[in-house]
Amino acid sequence: MLVLQQLLLSPTVTVEFFIIFIFIFGAEA
Repeated sequence: MLVLQQLLLSPTVTVEFFIIFIFIFGAEA
């Protein structure tokens, strides 16, 4: 997947995605 490779090559985007994932997970918990 091109998008997945781009995320892996972009540390800042990966961190933002990780923060959003935690935010959603925390909101559902």
